[in-house]
Amino acid sequence: MKKGQVTVFIIIGVLLLVVFATILILTQTNITEDLTSEGIPVIAQVPTQFEPIQTFTENCVQQVGKRGLILLGQQGGYIYPELVGTFTAADPTNA
Repeated sequence: MKKGQVTVFIIIGVLLLVVFATILILTQTNITEDLTSEGIPVIAQVPTQFEPIQTFTENCVQQVGKRGLILLGQQGGYIYPELVGTFTAADPTNA
């Protein structure tokens, strides 16, 4: 009776090993394919007639990003602190 139980456990162990190896191989091939694939290249140079628009857009994104980071720092990492509870600037660790 014990030989039959050992055989069943060996079969289950081999099946688990095969499933684990298959999953490992599939995930590694997907990761390497994602890392080596290239997308459509972005145009690096803008025509001269669109340079003012590009400059305006870059400056706007920089200013908004800077204000957002300052706000995050002042409010303990939350843009909308009312969603997570009360917040006071005088005692930020007790909010």
